[in-house]
Amino acid sequence: MTSQKDEQREMYQCLVIVKLHRHKYIGGRHTNEDNIPKGFPPVDRDNIKNALDELIKRGVVISKPTSYGKEVSLNPRYPELLKLIDYCIDKVKEYNRSRKK
Repeated sequence: MTSQKDEQREMYQCLVIVKLHRHKYIGGRHTNEDNIPKGFPPVDRDNIKNALDELIKRGVVISKPTSYGKEVSLNPRYPELLKLIDYCIDKVKEYNRSRKK
């Protein structure tokens, strides 16, 4: 059984994965890590940053240090990346439907 904190952490990670996928930040195409929390409510931005850090540690997201900051993108070599993306898209859609009610 997963706790509510684990479910929230997973949701934030899915939100990051879906955002990177939606903008096609995969492999060589990357964006500054400061751009990922943009578009989310200010209350959630710290959680989004933490989720991004966890995904980097897991290897789902790769980071590239540059002279102007850290760039991030989805790791195309991560095993079962497509399954993870599909799972996260479904989870985010379900989450959005439940918020509209």
